[in-house]
Amino acid sequence: VDKGRVTQAEYVRFHDDKRTYTGVHGANENHGTGENEIDPRVLEMLRAAHVKQEEAEELDWGPVEKAFYSFCQGDMCLCCKEWLVLCADARLYILGKFESADATAAFNKVKNSGEKRIDWEQFRALCFAAALKRERPVSEVQSRIVEAAGGTPLGQR
Repeated sequence: VDKGRVTQAEYVRFHDDKRTYTGVHGANENHGTGENEIDPRVLEMLRAAHVKQEEAEELDWGPVEKAFYSFCQGDMCLCCKEWLVLCADARLYILGKFESADATAAFNKVKNSGEKRIDWEQFRALCFAAALKRERPVSEVQSRIVEAAGGTPLGQR
């Protein structure tokens, strides 16, 4: 099959994210449990960067999730403006590698089309996108985000 002529399906959260399944489908072993599954957007980014899933240096996402919600102003989602503030507070910008334009582009890459905000799962994908653009491990991005939110850096526990 000629890969250049095959249509690639878009990511659809309510279909592809098995954690959103309810009722019989949520308990159906053919659909999987959704635990420890990586967002398809993250897998695509890792493939594009020639990084194997096992090689992605991840830390515990629990403290990062708390930090994420601390940057969401009044709701459970993050807008691009809040993401840019988070990047500045967490010192994620690297001159010539990851600047505000890159942060905006990464945000727009992970958000659903037509929406202006991202949820927690999309934020995880955004952390991977930022790490790949910065050419640093995602664990560094995670640690900086937790530290910016006032938590203990993940590497110092």
